[in-house]
Amino acid sequence: MTILWLILIPLVGGAAAWVAALWSARASRFVSLAALACDAVLALGVWFGADTAQGRWLVEFRHAWIPQIGTQFIFAMDGLSLLMILLTVFLGIVSVMISWTEVRERVGFFHFNLLWVLAGIVGVFTALDLFLFYCFWELMLIPMYFLIAIWGHENRIYAAIKFFLFTQLSGLLMLLAILAFYFIHGQATGRYTFDYAQWLGTSFPSGVGLLLMLGFLAAFAVKLPAVPFHTWLPDAHTEAPTAGSVVLAGLLLKTGAYGMIRFAIPLFPEAAMDFAPIAMTLGVIGIIYGAVLAFAQTDLKRLVAYTSVSHMGFVLLGVFAWNELALQGVVMQMLAHGIATGALFIVAGALQERIHTRDLSRMGGLWSVAPRLGGVAMVFALASLGLPGFGNFVAEFLTLLGSWRVAPVLTVLATTGLIASAVYSLRIMQRAFHGPATSEFKFRDLGVREMTAMGALIVAIVWIGIYPQPVLDTARPALDALRLEQVVPLTAAQPVGSTISEDSWTRDFRLYFPARVLRPSLSADLLALLPAIVLSCAAVLAMLLIAWRRNHAATVFLTTAGLALSIAAVPVALPLAPRAIASLLVVDGFALFYFVLIALAALAVALFSSGYLCRFAGRREEFYVLLLLATVGAALLAASDHFVSFFVALEILTVSLYGLLAFARDRDRSIEAGLKYLILAAVSTGFLLFGMALVYLRTGSLGFPALANHIAQGASGDLLLLGGLGMIVVGFGFKLALVPFHMWTADVYEGAPAPATAFIATVSKGGAFAVLLRVFARLSDAPLPGTLFTIFACIAVASMFLGNLLALRQTNVKRLLAYSSIAHLGYLLVAFLASGPLGPMAATYYLAAYFITTLGAFGVVGVLSSAERDADLIEDYRGLAWRRPWLATVFIAMLFSLAGIPLTAGFVGKFIVLSAGVQSSLWMLAFVLVVNSAIGLYYYLRVVVAMVAPPETADPSDAGPGPHMGTLLGGLSLAVLTLLLVWFGVYPEPLLSLIRAAVALL
Repeated sequence: MTILWLILIPLVGGAAAWVAALWSARASRFVSLAALACDAVLALGVWFGADTAQGRWLVEFRHAWIPQIGTQFIFAMDGLSLLMILLTVFLGIVSVMISWTEVRERVGFFHFNLLWVLAGIVGVFTALDLFLFYCFWELMLIPMYFLIAIWGHENRIYAAIKFFLFTQLSGLLMLLAILAFYFIHGQATGRYTFDYAQWLGTSFPSGVGLLLMLGFLAAFAVKLPAVPFHTWLPDAHTEAPTAGSVVLAGLLLKTGAYGMIRFAIPLFPEAAMDFAPIAMTLGVIGIIYGAVLAFAQTDLKRLVAYTSVSHMGFVLLGVFAWNELALQGVVMQMLAHGIATGALFIVAGALQERIHTRDLSRMGGLWSVAPRLGGVAMVFALASLGLPGFGNFVAEFLTLLGSWRVAPVLTVLATTGLIASAVYSLRIMQRAFHGPATSEFKFRDLGVREMTAMGALIVAIVWIGIYPQPVLDTARPALDALRLEQVVPLTAAQPVGSTISEDSWTRDFRLYFPARVLRPSLSADLLALLPAIVLSCAAVLAMLLIAWRRNHAATVFLTTAGLALSIAAVPVALPLAPRAIASLLVVDGFALFYFVLIALAALAVALFSSGYLCRFAGRREEFYVLLLLATVGAALLAASDHFVSFFVALEILTVSLYGLLAFARDRDRSIEAGLKYLILAAVSTGFLLFGMALVYLRTGSLGFPALANHIAQGASGDLLLLGGLGMIVVGFGFKLALVPFHMWTADVYEGAPAPATAFIATVSKGGAFAVLLRVFARLSDAPLPGTLFTIFACIAVASMFLGNLLALRQTNVKRLLAYSSIAHLGYLLVAFLASGPLGPMAATYYLAAYFITTLGAFGVVGVLSSAERDADLIEDYRGLAWRRPWLATVFIAMLFSLAGIPLTAGFVGKFIVLSAGVQSSLWMLAFVLVVNSAIGLYYYLRVVVAMVAPPETADPSDAGPGPHMGTLLGGLSLAVLTLLLVWFGVYPEPLLSLIRAAVALL
């Protein structure tokens, strides 16, 4: 449990520091110090109490997490991890101390982000399940982004976004490699697991291992950073607050080096050997390039940033030399660089705080003003140039000695970086602290608190320089095990992993949805349809209530009660599943699952609408009748097994949607949205009818099973049948807003009332996608899917690219989410096109996650909207994090889920979709998904940046509508959606099991 405490204490401490800031900023700082002090005690206890001589794992923890995909909570700490954790806690304490006076605004949120990024780093250093490792890898990026974007300097937004995009895109490439490794290992062993220990020794086809290793290296090289992937680093360092620069240089860069040592080379030893000359050459280029550019800088922080590029070149050189001396040098370099470079950033931050500049040309003669600051700067400048007696000297000496054994020429070239480092280090002292003063600066020297922090850093860098043996002894067993391409096994029994087979899927289906053989009877049919019947009765009762007496609150109650009762009726229908009803409908696990999903989404929309419509004058009750009818249509779509029932359900949905979209009759845009949707829906319906007629002409039936049977008998060359299916695809493309049938989407989303937009974005598309799965799921073994695959693949690629690229240009939040939804439906098609049982499961889970996030996002829009217009401009959200922090937190969580950030349902959904694509070897589609996920990050971050920006006004009217029953219900819905978002992101196993059972016999 020690490792869990090392992670949980900063997480809880960060939240406590945020809360403590409500009473006192000083209390927030002390809470942070206390949390990190507890971590320091735990880590030191492991160091002093463990026996590293035997080379075993020092601390271990294993617990099941998501057995469906074979991932577990596997944490383990060896000597290498322990040293990195000690460095993390040490620099974390120093960061809190040096930010004591620098950070004066939003102190609680600052310490929350600082401690959470430290917790993420500890997780990276200890996770031995690759899925878990990736979660922590992504988790540490978000708080780091906020540290730069909120407390950074002039160009902080640009630097923060650049940092996030670089690291996220490279991380997604690593995720692709992890998934490919997962399936290759699973197919070879029959065990689908992310356990690092079980992955060791996996063999690959020719060339595959190199490609997978490059996927891992993409993330690690960007984070290191290695030239030419370093361009984000100078901007991030320059604009970050001092504590952010210390964490960035001292810790985040080390995660890249750690990833290479722990994962990239042990998992791919042969590929690493082939790639070593290139990697070592890049390391030498980085050493020289970084040193030369450092010498050319006049901005002190930018200069120190380029020294990091140079010093990390030694790490890359030593890692791929891969012998004992080189690896020991790499570990020493990670520690020494973290301490020395972190201290130089503290010096730069102290100068900026006092003289408000980092420009070396404006400095000079500062030693006479602040001798203590000058002395500290001299110590760490000498350490940075590698003077004997400091840790940097030991690190560079061991690295060069080890690399000499492998590549003498490259080693000689690398030594030129030592000469350049002496030049730029001495230049710092000469330009800033010696020579004639360029300005009459008068400022205070370092105080007791700052000298305490700097004194601790000096002791650390001198200690590992004079007596490095304890560090070397601690790291040696772990490095020896890694170098021999083996890891001492964990004491817990090795897990068998997830085994994916058709039998297990069928077994789970019978567990969740036991089938009963019943006599055909009207009563059984009615019971099977009871959820839809209850929903229809609720719509009729709502109409009667309106005819008798108009009462908004009563109509809301009747609507929500009807939706709740229809969901409660599902267990009554469940024992009868699967059951065909008059060859038109089929009530099975798939239909019932989608019914619950659709009804829950409609319930959330109804609760949002209660507060939204309270601001409108006139008649409001008909909105709920239309909502119920549209929900009935969407639910029947999921149960349709015949083109007639499909068409009837679709028309019920479409006609009701027209009224919902145009409901805000006083707004021209709402009327335009309704008319545009009605006209284009009629056109798409024409395509559907014509396609259905052609299908009937060739098959003699309008049932979905007959279509599948006809195709299976070899009718794939029938042009009439192909034409009919093509027209049906056009109809589906319109309903799902897929490219090129998407033209209506942005205008309709923008013009419709926010609750109606939420409904069409979720319930309408969910019903259409459910019937799409049912229609084409039976075609997996027929010859036609090749043609259909090409059509759908082109639609998927176009939807992903066009949706994301158009979203980049939007300043309207509703239009942005509209184009985003087009891209997300493109992601869904990747799972739809995947073969095997994982495809429908991935598509359904992703759709459920999309429902949660989209409802939450439009729910926030609805809560902030007024009677005159919806809050749909990005500028409407400026400063929301400080005006209404609860709503901002919800909205940020929803946007991060849409972006696929770990610990959200959206991340798990995107991960499973990618898994389905990789398992089916849909490499092109998977790569396009990864690229577009990185593109999508930018426009989501634009909204996040607006929310965390300082508010332009402190107008009390910005607080939004006052608390009444409608807004309270909407707030409750947002709270539940946020809880589900996190729950399904952290513990998705129950939902995955239910979905797997629902789609098992589709």
